[in-house]
Amino acid sequence: MSESSPLIVVDNFPFEGNIRDINPNDVESVTILKDAAAASIWGARAGNGVIVITTRQGNYNRKAQVSFSANTAFSRKPDLFYDRAFMPSPMVMQIQKEKFLRGDWMTNENGMIAFSPYAELLIKQRDHFISDVEFARKSSA
Repeated sequence: MSESSPLIVVDNFPFEGNIRDINPNDVESVTILKDAAAASIWGARAGNGVIVITTRQGNYNRKAQVSFSANTAFSRKPDLFYDRAFMPSPMVMQIQKEKFLRGDWMTNENGMIAFSPYAELLIKQRDHFISDVEFARKSSA
């Protein structure tokens, strides 16, 4: 299957990433080439067109300009008692207990086994590091 996306060139270098990763505030100009001229400049990879992006550059003997932009979003605080997007704690604990009993473990980014706090309590109870009374007290807290 052939590639159907255009070649993206940023500051005269082919860009292999996603075009969404380019900060629009850094872009000075955008040129779209979709004819034989693109192929003559960039070769066979330009068969689906070329998007040439030039970013802002500093100039010699000119003061540096710094700009700042920020985005803020506001949303309502979720109602944890009535929102169907959240599971109640007893249900989450039951799922974690079932996974624990089956031996299903989560792994983190490093490939290490990661336990939830409730699973750690289950392990301590299984290995007799805490009593059943202490398990009940800590799991209900």
